Amino acid sequence: MVLRAEPSPSAEQRLRALLDARAPLGPRRRLGIEHEYAVFDGDRQLDFRQHVHHLGFPGRVLHPTNHDAILTPSGVAVMADGWVAEAATPPEELRPGAARLAERSAQWGRQLIERHLPAAYRLEPGSTHLSVETHSSRTDQLCLWFAQTFAPALMLLMDRVDSPGVLVRPRPRRFEVGGEFVSGERLSAALTFLAGSVIALESARHLPPAVEVAVEPARRRYGWYVDRQAFGSDLYAGGRQTTLHLRGGGETTAQAQLEACWQVAREALGDLATPEELAAVERLVSGATPLPCEDAGWDRRVDVEAPPPNVFGRLEARGSELAVQPVSATWDYVAFEVRQGAASAAGVVVSVPYAYLGAFIDAVEDGVLDEVLGDAIAESPTSVLTSHAQTGEVGVHGGIQPSDALLPRDRVGVGPGAVSTVRPGKVEEPPPPPPVTQPPRTQPPSPPAIAVGGGFPRWVIVPLVSLILTLFGGGLFLFSRDDADPTPTPTPAETTSASTGTATAMAMTADATGVAVPPPVVGPIVAELVVPVTTYRVEASSPGGLPLTYRWFLETTPGQDCGTRVPATSEPTDSSVATWSHENAPSDDNCHHDAPDHPFHIRVEVSDGVNPPVIRTYEGSESGVGSAE
Repeated sequence: MVLRAEPSPSAEQRLRALLDARAPLGPRRRLGIEHEYAVFDGDRQLDFRQHVHHLGFPGRVLHPTNHDAILTPSGVAVMADGWVAEAATPPEELRPGAARLAERSAQWGRQLIERHLPAAYRLEPGSTHLSVETHSSRTDQLCLWFAQTFAPALMLLMDRVDSPGVLVRPRPRRFEVGGEFVSGERLSAALTFLAGSVIALESARHLPPAVEVAVEPARRRYGWYVDRQAFGSDLYAGGRQTTLHLRGGGETTAQAQLEACWQVAREALGDLATPEELAAVERLVSGATPLPCEDAGWDRRVDVEAPPPNVFGRLEARGSELAVQPVSATWDYVAFEVRQGAASAAGVVVSVPYAYLGAFIDAVEDGVLDEVLGDAIAESPTSVLTSHAQTGEVGVHGGIQPSDALLPRDRVGVGPGAVSTVRPGKVEEPPPPPPVTQPPRTQPPSPPAIAVGGGFPRWVIVPLVSLILTLFGGGLFLFSRDDADPTPTPTPAETTSASTGTATAMAMTADATGVAVPPPVVGPIVAELVVPVTTYRVEASSPGGLPLTYRWFLETTPGQDCGTRVPATSEPTDSSVATWSHENAPSDDNCHHDAPDHPFHIRVEVSDGVNPPVIRTYEGSESGVGSAE
């Protein structure tokens, strides 16, 4: 009888075992904040997409598809979300002090943007998005329960007297609420309250009294809109004294509902908040601190010091003999490129889920992983990180294919109005509205059925700012996949190979990608100056026969703006041509440059709606040909 030796474990298996031994056990619930701002030059709102890469923000672009998002060393992400500027905090695990730390990170994000803007520009606050990670696959139902119970209380904690209402959104593995811009102590109080509310809704052991409410399906972004008058009267005009109608019969006041909701949320939080965090909510509930709808001085900001680095601020690992650099990051995972040395051509891509992220970074810095990662490089893996499903466990790959397939699948809105299909990670066909549901009958009093209907009002009105919050979400960090979401189809793209460090086209096979669609073929930008107009053209085609769209970014060095640009914005267009008129003589162009060449920065993103956009750039206003790479 011949005994065969068991095969030695692979480097990937050994790496998983090492991190299993070092990573903390138990589920994590994370919190996050996104703040949106409009950027103005005088009375003209600027398209922040045209400026975010020229303001000198420190950090890296690590999002798989959002090339306008920069992860800064603090872990705060600064990005352009359409026209507006956005600061997204890194995820903070719910524990005592987490809400205050997230509030501090949000304020630091605002300060980062302000400090990098030219002195002539100003930042106008717009909206707040609060996220709490859920441990339930029934996020749709939790959102509807929330509308019946906790919604009027949180609306009073966040919104001003002139606010329209809030959006309640079930996201992949998280619960998101969007409302008015709120900062400081009120911001940490609202986040603390929402965390307790979500925990209470998940346990369903004890809920506040349920009230009559009419919600509307949100458009463009999946979820529900709760208007200020959704409870039968104007919640923000009446404030604490607003009459609410109980589903079980009778009436209550908004103040009584606020107190009841906080009692339930406070109990659900247990020891997951500090006395200071709890006291901040208590002061708002009791009236010691006025609600935003009671106080016109709603934006009482206090500058803060940089927050201590979150784990997402420690991605530049040091101390290892290996060269370890992040190449892709979302809230779910971080992918690292690992090489034998900075100049080495041999390397691998290691995908690390959030649960193991801190343990991985600590082990790299301690040198614990030098041997196993060196062995992983020697094994020369051929797999490619292409889909979100692969990010659920520690993996070692030969390369990474950035595309929206690396994101959890999100959903678009079902309400009236145009449906957005252009944002990464969004399912292109809207799902049917979720069924109207009720919490368990064990909850006193029994919760109401929810009326769904009505027109969709303007989402947010901010002085000097027109921010449409139905363009909701889009932060750098995305949560893990919601059980109710359809399975994503991996999207082909260029593959960054860790073994060569170059961009190579991945073989377009159905087995490898699920869809055999080659990316657009795009030539360089060709500029032609016929004084005083420079015309920029790009030749592009889709081998797959798909229609192409173009996003033109016509930018100048800050403080050097001039001329008339067509197109005037960076919204997608079907035109492969852009023009910039820069007449020096007195004219509408208002050009003051004496030099023949102008400090123009031209970028075009060519998209077929399937692959990541192909980017071409050009510098200046004189005739010439840009780079084809």
